[in-house]
Amino acid sequence: MKKISIKKEIFPFKGNVYDLPYFDGEYFNVLRDKDKNILIDNINFKTRNITRYSYAPLSISQSKLSDLYNPNNKFNITGDILSNDLNRIPHTCHSIPSCRYLFVTNAYSLMRIDTVEKNVLTLPCDFDKNPMLYSKSNCFSSDYQYLYFVRWPMKDMIEIRNGKMQLANCEICSLNTNTLEIKILHRFLFPEEVHQISISMNNRYLVITSFVIYFPQCNDTDITIEMRNYIREGLKQSKVATYDLQKNKIWITQLPIPAPGHFELDPIDSSLIYLSAHNLFVLPRIGVIGAGYASIIKLKIENMQTKIIGEYSDKDCLRTTQHRVFIYKGQKILVFTTTPYKFTLLNLDSMQVWRKVRIAPDPKPRPTKEGYFVFAQQFPLSIEVSEDCKYIIAASQNCFYIYSIEDDCVLDVILYLPNGRGVGHTFPVGR
Repeated sequence: MKKISIKKEIFPFKGNVYDLPYFDGEYFNVLRDKDKNILIDNINFKTRNITRYSYAPLSISQSKLSDLYNPNNKFNITGDILSNDLNRIPHTCHSIPSCRYLFVTNAYSLMRIDTVEKNVLTLPCDFDKNPMLYSKSNCFSSDYQYLYFVRWPMKDMIEIRNGKMQLANCEICSLNTNTLEIKILHRFLFPEEVHQISISMNNRYLVITSFVIYFPQCNDTDITIEMRNYIREGLKQSKVATYDLQKNKIWITQLPIPAPGHFELDPIDSSLIYLSAHNLFVLPRIGVIGAGYASIIKLKIENMQTKIIGEYSDKDCLRTTQHRVFIYKGQKILVFTTTPYKFTLLNLDSMQVWRKVRIAPDPKPRPTKEGYFVFAQQFPLSIEVSEDCKYIIAASQNCFYIYSIEDDCVLDVILYLPNGRGVGHTFPVGR
């Protein structure tokens, strides 16, 4: 297996942290990027330290990709897509409770980071011979013996984006976290760019989303023409897959809103799912474009079907990058980000707003004459909820904000992160 060494550093909390509340045993992993190195910051609110693990990831060279595939495909996929930061840098970090092992995926490999031995194993060891692409966010079994993920051939992605295929040959897999044995559980056809796989509270269902960003079918360099192609073609509707581990059955649900990103599973009812639909696309020379309002979609698994049973959206739902579900004083609440420095708290029984919070003045999206809007080039918030459900912790590009649910106010506390560029999402340890 290909092994990489890692560097470990410990930093004390920096910033106005004198009034920072203690979150007993609360940890979050934050992914960051600096000088082509991957940085994983483990935020410990109990010890008030940040433990940073950094390493230089293995990747597939552009020349190697050119040897494997035709480099003259009309979307220049080998150069523009697979070499960019979104694929080089992991999107989420999953850690067992002891923090001994951390697991991340980038575009073409799965990695286990051993924080004791201080090394990174890249799996499979021959990942560069027959490249596969991997789901961005994954999940553990309840006993942490397995990590579940989805993968599909890189050649399928290229064929799909060149219009020669519609669906990728996906594999639902499990990785034994100790032996590192990979087992294929199920094969199925699904849109490429699987964004998340998570397991229900009863450990029966694996739910899978694809985050397909539309690519215009043209070689135009003119931004206006490119924008018009997006409008004419329209964003592709997205799908959710549900896999029953007990019955070895899978079924697909069509969604009304394009580009679902992440979803949360209900902490009490294993049949309920809360999914964020971004309704956006990306133009490389412009940025992130909103095609309409985003939404939170409530789904229910029943009789081998996953049905939409509720939805929430309003004019503030512009980009729902992350959300979490928690119980507060007997109410089931979902908190989700909207524009970069705001979030909404939703009562999940009524699917109505309970509270809206503005962390700081946020830049307004720029409208276009075509009716879309362009988001500011700014890192959107990631959010977590403290274990006691009293605080919401919002991570921006370089710091954390702390919001008190009880007092309905942002505390006069800013926790700064060490140097590095924020990327991806925060994730609690043990998830």
